[in-house]
Amino acid sequence: MRHLFSTLVFSLVICVASQANAQCSNLGDANGDGVTNLSDIPAFIACLQNSNFNAVCDINQDGSDNFLDISPFVALATYERGDVNQDGSINFSDISSFGNAITEGENGTYDALADINEDCVVDSADIPPFITLLQQQ
Repeated sequence: MRHLFSTLVFSLVICVASQANAQCSNLGDANGDGVTNLSDIPAFIACLQNSNFNAVCDINQDGSDNFLDISPFVALATYERGDVNQDGSINFSDISSFGNAITEGENGTYDALADINEDCVVDSADIPPFITLLQQQ
């Protein structure tokens, strides 16, 4: 267990922190009720069919709301942030997936389940809140 936390802390040291301009706390909340869940599906589909860009529906943060956002939306609507491996619980089995998401985040890939601090960037700033989630389990 101590080794796992050491690995996360080491990742914090070697990762480059990024800053985001937007907040992602409402990401996927297409119906505007304050919660991203499966009840957002009809509004999310309507959002994708609309020709006007809507940042709430740009789940993968690539600057476009389109079919590439469907799979990340389903994951975000189904699982809690922190449950990066999507097994239904936040636990030590998420550490590897979380580490991969940080590495991929540095390369421009966004995983909303790994964006624990909801700043629209998966980076070293997500490590402390991820550790807190693990300690709460």
